[in-house]
Amino acid sequence: MALLDGSTLRLRPWGDIPKAFPPHRPGNCKKPPYWCVARVVGLFALATGALLDTAMGPLQASEQTSVP
Repeated sequence: MALLDGSTLRLRPWGDIPKAFPPHRPGNCKKPPYWCVARVVGLFALATGALLDTAMGPLQASEQTSVP
């Protein structure tokens, strides 16, 4: 048995980060997009709490489709 847990992270657009995680403009914001947004998913063992697997993807990727 394992627990699937996901989160969303904001990343500064340094180096090649914007290529993998495009900048995102929230809601009706008129300012140009700055923060890059990434989704992170982890699979944890229920018995031990050990991290079994992780996956990272852009905001457009669903957490359900990120884990193989």
